[in-house]
Order: sequence, then C-alpha cells, then structure tokens
Amino acid sequence: MGDQFRLQLRESLWAPPALAALISIAIASLAYWTGGLLENVSSVSISEDSLVSLLGIFASSMLTVSTFAVSAIVSAASAIANTATPRASRLILSDGRSQFVLSAFVAAFIYSIVSILAIKALRYGEGGRFLLFMGLIGIVGVVLVSFIQWIDSVLKLGRQQTIIDKLAAFAINSAANTYSGSLGGTHWDGKLPKGALAIFPNDFGYITAIEMKALQNLAEELDGKIILPVRTGDFGDPGYPIAWFCGDNKPDDDQARAIADKIKLYRSRNEDNDLRFNIINLSEVADRALSPSINDPGTAIIVLDVMRSVLHRWSDNRRSADEGEAEHDRIAVVPLAASELADDAFAAIARDGAGFVEVGARLQNTLASLALIGDDVLCREALKISDEALDLALGALKLKSQQDHVRRLAKRVRDNARKAS
Repeated sequence: MGDQFRLQLRESLWAPPALAALISIAIASLAYWTGGLLENVSSVSISEDSLVSLLGIFASSMLTVSTFAVSAIVSAASAIANTATPRASRLILSDGRSQFVLSAFVAAFIYSIVSILAIKALRYGEGGRFLLFMGLIGIVGVVLVSFIQWIDSVLKLGRQQTIIDKLAAFAINSAANTYSGSLGGTHWDGKLPKGALAIFPNDFGYITAIEMKALQNLAEELDGKIILPVRTGDFGDPGYPIAWFCGDNKPDDDQARAIADKIKLYRSRNEDNDLRFNIINLSEVADRALSPSINDPGTAIIVLDVMRSVLHRWSDNRRSADEGEAEHDRIAVVPLAASELADDAFAAIARDGAGFVEVGARLQNTLASLALIGDDVLCREALKISDEALDLALGALKLKSQQDHVRRLAKRVRDNARKAS
C-alpha cells in the first residue's frame, strides 16, 4: 500500500503546495486566536501599516519567484522529454527538491495574502501582529534556504546526466532483495495444479504493488495456495487471470475479489519497484542519444556502465533472496526472467549502436563482465546478446580494424563464460 500511495502522491503535483498553503493559513489563524495571550509581553511593537507593507512586498516577490520556479521545472521536463525519454520527464516534475522549493514559495505567497486580508478584516492586537511578524520571519528563513538549494538544483535540473543519475538510482533501488526474487514468496514453475481457480482483475492497468502479507493471510484463512502469474510492471487485463487459487476450500466471490484487490493496478508503471521499467527508460535514453539527429555515443556508453551495475546488483540480490527462506510460503510468484532484462537493457543499444565502434566495444565489455559473475542464466543471455551485437556490428562497421576490435571483445565474453562455468 505504501508504494501505491507514494506513486499517487508523486503524480499529484498540487499536493505539496496545497499542504504548505494550509500550514500558512493555520499560522495566520493561530496568530489571531492566541495573540491576546502576548499582549504587553513583547517589547517589539509593530504597526498595522508597517506589517501590511512588509507582507505586500513579500507577496509580490513570491508570486514572481513561484512563476519562475514553475517555468523552470516545466522547461526542464520538456527538455528531458525531447533529449532523453518522455517517461523520464515525470521524474523531473515529481522531483522532491523541486516540489519542496515550489511549496515554500507558494506557502510564502499565500501566507502574505491571507495575513493582509486577516489584518484588514479582523482586529489584531499587538500580540497578534507580533505573531504574524514572527511567522513571516520563519517563512522568510525557509524561503532563503529553499532558494539557495534551488539555485544549485535548477542549474542541474535539465541536464542529461541528472536524469541518468535519477533513473540509475531508481533502477538500483528496484533491484533490491525485496523485488529481485520472488517478492518473499516461492518460485512458480509455470505448472498449474488441477482444479486451480482463476481470479481476474476488475479493471485494466499496470500492476504497481502486490500486498504479499495480505495475500498470505488470505491463503492461510482459506487453507490454500495462491499463484501469481504476474509481477509489478505487468499489465492487468480482465480477460486474463491475475492470480490462481489452489486448494479444497474455493473462495467465494467476495474472497476472490479480496485477492484481486491486493494486486494494485494503476494507469502508469511504478519506478519504485519495477526494475524492467527502469531499465527500459535507461535503454531509451541511450537509444535516443544514438539517433542521427543527436549522435551522442558518449551517453550510450554512460548508460551501459549503469546497466552493468544494475544487473550485477540484481543478480546478487536475486540469488541471495532465493537462497533465503520464503517469508510468504503460500504465495508462488513467477520469476523475473534474465532474458527479459537482458533484452530490455541491450537489444536497442546493440541495434542502433552497431555503427559506433566505441558503443559496440563497451557493450561487449559490459556483457563480458556479466558473463563472469557466475549466474548461469544471465551468462547465457550475455552470450546470446553478444553474438547478436557482433553480427550487427560486423554488418555496420566499414573498417576491418574496427570489426576485428569488436570481434576480439566478443571472444572475451565467451572466454569469461567458460571461466565462470
């Protein structure tokens, strides 16, 4: 449930500014209701006209800065969509630092406007005006800190390396133990027991979260086993089963609906736990860089280095998770196939980077590293991709010296596979 909530909150760009606005209104209200307690306590006397003048200057300044901040974020998202991948622009719009800065500016503007209206409409004593002034000082402090951070952030926001770093961070996090193996359940071998009951989703959408603990409890209540033929990132369709129940006590309609409801569907994929989606996004960044209009093989090489780190992390964590004891022993989950990850990561780069000797060489080096880690399944996929990439490179490269260079590196992939076996 936490992943689903974070995804919805991240896409609700209005939520942080709205929360900040409510806080600013609460401060102004608190000043009115508690201001009488501070009468004749503070030696600072602030006239109504002075306070209104300060708030008016602050409000106009914050409106300008807020407009600039929104414009900078939208421009950066548009630039990333054009130069990297449209899927990555969402990460710019939902960037935590950008949202915090924008929220601080909006809160400061709304606090100033609300305070001016409150002063004119209500009777604030010296204590109330003092509290409004102290609230203004506090918000100014937050705005100054936010603005200093924003200067550093806005200079990096639309850079290619910034979005690659963001995509890499999501990919590495989604390769963690929690998502690498069977999600805490057991492996499903693809065979359905006789009499298994199919459970269908009620709507279309991408699977963004699977509540394994809740499914385990339901399976224990029904004294059966639940098979999940899907993982996070797969598309749910009411025409295809999203789960199977195996057991003598068949669930009724309400219980079947409860099982389906524990597999959360959403209109877009979730970067937090969808490794394939993150790898596809990285691959699209590299593929866009290899297009004739951009012609930037350096970005593809950077992405290949990230892919190497991510797949190493995934392989280590998957084997560690599979060797451990299943936390949810009544839930069987279809494994994440190494063939799918390898194709997502390298197929497009091998195809569109075949004419760049530097890209072909780095791709073979990356595959040689993957073949050496001792993961038999991933090693086979590395060999397959290596052979395909070599064929494409030999057909695209014109110089024999370049062809021989890529051929020597492809031989290293095979040599490393033999060492690891």
